[in-house]
Amino acid sequence: MLYSRTRGWLAATESSTLERMAYKHRTLTTDDLDAAWDLDVQVFHTDGLHRAAFYGLSAPDRFHGAFDAKGRLVAMARVIPFGQYFGGRRVSMGGLSSVGVAPEARGRGLAAAVSRAALADMRERGEAISSLYPGSAGLYRKLGWELSGAHTIRHIDCSALRQLRPPADRRVLRAEPSDRARVRACYERIAPTINGFLERVDSRWYFLDKMWDEFHVYLSVDSAGEVDGYVAYRQEAPASGQHGYTIRVRDWMAGSRNALASLFWTLGSGSTQAAVVSYPSSPEDPLLLLLDDQVERVHGDIRVMTRIVDPAEAVAQRGFAPALTLDVPFVLVERGATDEASSLAANAGAWRLQLSKGVGRLERTGDDAPGVPRLSVAGFASLYTGWAQTALLERAGLLEGGSAAERADLDAAFAGPTPWLPEEF
Repeated sequence: MLYSRTRGWLAATESSTLERMAYKHRTLTTDDLDAAWDLDVQVFHTDGLHRAAFYGLSAPDRFHGAFDAKGRLVAMARVIPFGQYFGGRRVSMGGLSSVGVAPEARGRGLAAAVSRAALADMRERGEAISSLYPGSAGLYRKLGWELSGAHTIRHIDCSALRQLRPPADRRVLRAEPSDRARVRACYERIAPTINGFLERVDSRWYFLDKMWDEFHVYLSVDSAGEVDGYVAYRQEAPASGQHGYTIRVRDWMAGSRNALASLFWTLGSGSTQAAVVSYPSSPEDPLLLLLDDQVERVHGDIRVMTRIVDPAEAVAQRGFAPALTLDVPFVLVERGATDEASSLAANAGAWRLQLSKGVGRLERTGDDAPGVPRLSVAGFASLYTGWAQTALLERAGLLEGGSAAERADLDAAFAGPTPWLPEEF
């Protein structure tokens, strides 16, 4: 049966309810932020350089906390308001972050409790989806998040990048602080074309602006003088047994073949001293199309998870292929329709997906028609982002029923390259 493992989760939820009642739950105030930072450092070993960003990325009332009998903050979850691009359009997204529990309060269901509170808050604020980097996929899967994209770190020997062939008239310039607006404009022009990328809010750019102090930043400038790519990197100590330092890329964009080749050739030009370039990339790494050999390798691969908070808004805000016209029914099974997450109960039931001229609509149909596809809310998240298709979801127990034509329509509606995120939050 679809989501048969739900019963075990409900049992665990009931057994921990009394323990959670011993804690007071509320949103944080400005006076709580120092305690929140201390908890973040304790749980995640957060670098002190990120302190300003921690305080600045979210308002205090976007933190949801649990306090013990002595008034100490022992658990929290934070929501960062973002947009996330799918199908070329911005979808309002609440980024769940800093979900942590103090050691003395663990095992009492507090991480789930503060995450549910954050989820209900997102619904009330009109955020259509939520994405996160999971410390434990199992925790968030129980709450309706599911795998939806990738954060991949690749390594490549510096010397291999020397084979790239940048144009003879390439212009790679060292950036100055006065170029910040041009870097931001480059990102904002390219990001909507990449499924999964963030719409970086002002506070996010404030954090990234520190790369001008901590990183070397280079620009690729096209013939019209426009920045069509950039890279920010720093040198790090060599790994054990490695001769030469590592070039660690923090952020990069390339809007053309020339920009990609020029920037990475520049990184590779330091191969007499640097051994490895480490960089975030998509599962379909564009360098594979430029290099003669498949010499890059995956060093780290974290799967991003997404939760559908408001299905109708998520579809209305997303972009779709303009030439695609379809009308397909399905039933959404909402794990959030429990007493502890009742604000999401409205997601459950029969829907009809309609696409025309690049615009999507999700409408109620009233009848739970037998035989149509039945999707768990988690399965819908994986489908929605383009990470999974219906055949995979069926094998995972996240979809059942539906005709071959209905499943093909659902696949076509959300088809696209694997979403990826170059940055963590």
